[in-house]
This record gives sequence, structure tokens and C-alpha cells, in this order.
Amino acid sequence: MKIHPNKLRSIHRKLELLYEEFSVEEHLCRDPLGALDRVLDPADLEILSFLIAGLSYGRVEQIYRSFENLQISLKALGCAANGAGVSGLLIETPTPELRKNSSKAFRGWKHRLNTSNDIVDLLQILSLALKENGSLSNLFTLASSRTFQESLELFSSSLSQLGNSSGIKSREKKGTGPWKGTGPQWFFASPQDGSTCKRMLMWMRWMLRKDEIDLGLWDLPQYRKQLLWPVDTHIQKWALTEGLTDRKSVSWKFCLELSAAAQRINPDDPIKYDFSICQAGMAAFRKR
Repeated sequence: MKIHPNKLRSIHRKLELLYEEFSVEEHLCRDPLGALDRVLDPADLEILSFLIAGLSYGRVEQIYRSFENLQISLKALGCAANGAGVSGLLIETPTPELRKNSSKAFRGWKHRLNTSNDIVDLLQILSLALKENGSLSNLFTLASSRTFQESLELFSSSLSQLGNSSGIKSREKKGTGPWKGTGPQWFFASPQDGSTCKRMLMWMRWMLRKDEIDLGLWDLPQYRKQLLWPVDTHIQKWALTEGLTDRKSVSWKFCLELSAAAQRINPDDPIKYDFSICQAGMAAFRKR
């Protein structure tokens, strides 16, 4: 989609003002990132941020409650109340013991579509990933010569393969029995599966950007310039209003088209304004 350079410059000026207003610590309480204790060791922050990113759909109050209950279950496994020690737990605990203990600790846990089955499976996969690679960052950088999208696809595929190799399969509802959960793949969606990867792309923003909001745990500047937009209803409305895309439905093509326009607006930091736009959208919604 062709956009005149003057229009992009105008949008850039408006976005900078929005960034100054909303990308400050006081707004974190209305975002899933605000639930994390930032004094934690980066290894623990990496895992906890991955978990809450996967739960980041629905009202933020519900996300906070579900994450708080998740931390209570992690405490039963030996972590601190704020989740400290989770990385060491996953690396040091043998897989059968981890599965047995987490099945007990997370019994009854639920967040909307996600059940305790999802978390137990996911913790096993993350444990295998850490034991083999040391960190999720190391797993992601195995594809460091690729583009960001290719690396994202390989990262998600690698986690999926770890699940498959340990007997964890995709979960689909069959019959009229009780809902068993989404399966761990919910937490590492891939564009190869037709997903818009909203939660995964948001987590990548947290990992690869560093400011008052984003954590910047991964020192991979080459990917920061390639980050793609996690599209929610606020981003969709803003992109259509500004004429950055004419696609009406949210899809991977919507994400790519918006991201291409954003890279023209700010080539060095294309999704710098994601948090600000979402916060401004939520503020406008609350006023209605």
C-alpha cells in the first residue's frame, strides 16, 4: 500500500507525542507487564514474561488474577512468591518429577481457555528447552542468521518439536467431554499455522526493546529493527484510521502491511509506539 512521505511524517509526530504521554511507568498497572517484579533475575523474568504473555487476552484484571494464581502454584513448587527461582526449578528438576509435582500444584488452575493441563505441558517443554539451550534467548538465536519472521517460526517450531518428542501433542476438543485446554502451542503460535501471533509478537517486543516499559532482556539489535506489530482491536482501529492499511480483517497480512508502514515511520524502532497506542485506546474506551 502506497503512503505519501508527508503523511508518514505527520503520523510520526503524533506518535512521538503519544509515546511521551503513555510510555511511562505509571501506565504499567493497566498492562500485563505491570504484574512482573522487575528486580527478578533476567533468567526468571524471561520465563515469567513468556507465561504471562501467553495469558494476555481478555481484561487485564483477569490476567493479573490468573497470573497471581499461577505464581501461587509456582510457590508450591519451591519458587518465591514473586516467581524467583523458576528458571532454576525448570533446569534442575528431572522431567518426571516436574510433571508429577506441577500436576499437583496447578490442579484447578484456569484462565479463560487455558487449563492446568496447558501449564503442566508448557512447563515441561520450557524445562526441556532450558536444559538443552540454557535460555529461551539462546534457542531463538540458533536462527540468528535468518530474518526475524524466519527466526520466530523456527523458535515456535523448536518448542513444538520438544513437546512432540516428549509425547505432548496438540489438543483439540472432541465429543462432549470436559474441556482439556488449548494445548501448549497456544503459547508459541507461529505464522506458519495461520496465526497472527499477537501474544508472541508482544512478548518479542518485551524481550527485544528496552525503555521504561519494555524489558530488553535480549541483546539482539538486528531483530529490534525487524519487529512486527502485535495487532489487537486498538492497533487495528488506529491503523485503519491512519490509513496505514485498508485490510478490514486482522490477519498475518494485516500485520505485515502495518509493520512495513511502521518501518518507514521509524526504521530503527518500528514498534516503539505499540504500548502507547494500546494505552490510549483503552483510556478512550474507559471514558465512553
